[in-house]
Amino acid sequence: MKFFLKVLVVLLPMLSGLNVYAAKPAEKNKPAVIGVACDCENGKFVVKQSYINSVVKAGGVPVILPPTPDSLTIAHYLRNIDGLVIVGGDDVDPALYGEKVLPECGRIDTLRDAFELPLCRMAIAADIPLLAICRGEQVLNVALGGSLWQDIPSQVEGSPIHRNVRHEIAVDTTSFLYKLCGVRRAEVNSFHHQAVKDAAPSVKITAASADGIVEAFELVEASGKGSVSGRGSSKSRPRLKAIAVQFHPESLIEAGDTTFLPLFEWVVRGKF
Repeated sequence: MKFFLKVLVVLLPMLSGLNVYAAKPAEKNKPAVIGVACDCENGKFVVKQSYINSVVKAGGVPVILPPTPDSLTIAHYLRNIDGLVIVGGDDVDPALYGEKVLPECGRIDTLRDAFELPLCRMAIAADIPLLAICRGEQVLNVALGGSLWQDIPSQVEGSPIHRNVRHEIAVDTTSFLYKLCGVRRAEVNSFHHQAVKDAAPSVKITAASADGIVEAFELVEASGKGSVSGRGSSKSRPRLKAIAVQFHPESLIEAGDTTFLPLFEWVVRGKF
């Protein structure tokens, strides 16, 4: 009997611990995991620290997604993230929107094309909030059926150089971009020579520069139905699914200008 009591004294704390562990409720206020698509340079996966810092500043946990054309891997990525950021980089292959490559077209990144087009489509289908930046805007437009200017200086008459300059953009005051950031006009940076030509049928252009170059667009679901991820609203109202900008908000944030930090905060929150 004494032996039996001694055994109980030893086992009860252990069993109690196991029960507590098994019944542990889901962690509250768990930070959102945000996938950041990266580049591949000389056999190395790279992404600028400013993208990572912006996700962290917005309250998210960034994870880098190495490019791969494998659909099963892409699906696995999406099952494990709460939001997605597509970053800047090289040119999109014109063949993907039915055009031949012009001499002025820059370096084409076929690996990222093969990765990011299905990634965008699958993220939207899975109801994962998507922020697309610079090349990301171009990729998302092509993924949804739009086309691009292969080279602004040689194709858009009267348009100034958009690479390595700062210029003003005008924002549509009926847009989510305006609701999030609260600016009608803003000075932004510019590091591109390609841009949206024909906007995809499903998107709304929400900002432009003085020469008419598309600087932002968004994809909105007309009725706010519940989402696969559980992050959508059950109310019947427009819901933002993706937002794309041609400029680099992460660089502005890194320099201390937080005007467009709400874009990253939206990806982290998953709702507006």
